[in-house]
Amino acid sequence: MALSFRLQQLLDRCQPGLPLWDLCCDHGLLGLQALTSGLFPEVVFNDAVAHVLEPLREQLGDFDNARVVHSFAEDIGEPLTGNLVLAGIGGEKIFKILSRHLEAGRLHAHNIVACPEKHADWLSQQTLDGYALKEISTIPHNNGTRHIFVFSAISN
Repeated sequence: MALSFRLQQLLDRCQPGLPLWDLCCDHGLLGLQALTSGLFPEVVFNDAVAHVLEPLREQLGDFDNARVVHSFAEDIGEPLTGNLVLAGIGGEKIFKILSRHLEAGRLHAHNIVACPEKHADWLSQQTLDGYALKEISTIPHNNGTRHIFVFSAISN
């Protein structure tokens, strides 16, 4: 399976050897590629839309290191670790999700890769306690561009 250029760019910015959370995953293409690559010990697919997740659950039948979490991303009740990928949603929503988990003490990711569909300029002005903005890049997407943000946990 070949990913779109945008999704491949996001996956390329994830750190192998760590779990990967595909938040607001839609059809889960990025997570499926991560899973089949064998580079990530666990892949967690999350989306709030149940009918999108049903075909995905069937595709994951042969993988014991994959699971599906059906909920709004900001309502996941467990620690978020490893790599987080957030794409296909706006920058304000991305920040809301990350802030909610940070406030609840559940944001333990080493690497956050975000590609907002809107409000990228707004997102670039925000700070996330415990994380440094390591990269902002621009890639072509359809007839325009998208920004990719990579945040890394700050070691104490």
